[in-house]
Amino acid sequence: MLVRSLNYFLDGVVATAYKELKISLRYSTWVLTMFAAPYVLSILMQNIGGFAGGSNAYVRFSAYTGTENAFVYLVLGSLLWMMAAVVMWDIGLLLNNERWRGTLEQNAMAPVPFVSLAIGFTIADILFTSPVFIIGVASALLMGGIFHPISFLQISLLFIIGLLPLYGMGLLFGAISFKSRRSYSVVNTLNTTLAIISGSLYPITILPLWLQSVSNLIPLTHATILVRTFSLLPQFFLSESWRLLVLAFMMIIYPLIGIFAFNMADKQARRKGDFAKY
Repeated sequence: MLVRSLNYFLDGVVATAYKELKISLRYSTWVLTMFAAPYVLSILMQNIGGFAGGSNAYVRFSAYTGTENAFVYLVLGSLLWMMAAVVMWDIGLLLNNERWRGTLEQNAMAPVPFVSLAIGFTIADILFTSPVFIIGVASALLMGGIFHPISFLQISLLFIIGLLPLYGMGLLFGAISFKSRRSYSVVNTLNTTLAIISGSLYPITILPLWLQSVSNLIPLTHATILVRTFSLLPQFFLSESWRLLVLAFMMIIYPLIGIFAFNMADKQARRKGDFAKY
């Protein structure tokens, strides 16, 4: 019985990942949007800051961040935030996505745990967005004049380590969508909050201390700081290396919490008939 359940679970994961990859590749121009958006946002923020700050804008920027390379600083943060937003959209709006496609009822009645479909979504996301990470990071480092093959590979690894716990957060917010028909509002609020308190566009040190404590509970914060420090301020990377241990802990805890919460919400929705509201 256990072997059969495991086979059903794995079948659900593989089938969903394969299906989502096919759909993503069908609309592959989304890759261009994901790639271009961080650069557009970074150029916009840099120009606004440059005009608002006047001739001393980059001096002030360096005083807060430790580097005058504002473009690379902003692009790396924007890339991480953009990928986090994609995760939250895809996993947090899982039920809505299935409803749009007219496959929610079929998937809910399939002999597989619904959480296996969510995990399949996450795997497809990882495979589809990984090239965007790699190309985006390489382009930013080349434009900033700090590209080196070995450091590029290490930075890409930091990106991946930092984003993996976010899939657990995505499952957690996907569980909330079982309870709320306002999934769009929940996910939009979450993505906006991540942009504000994770330090994607500025260092978290400018935030109040209590908000910095909240920010340090988010994997995106640690990933952003590590990637920027390694790229732009390698002399200070050792002092921030403790964040790697935090991310390693989050890589275990967040997915476990997300899977547990999603599975419990699924079981409760089946008992109460909550799928009918979709």
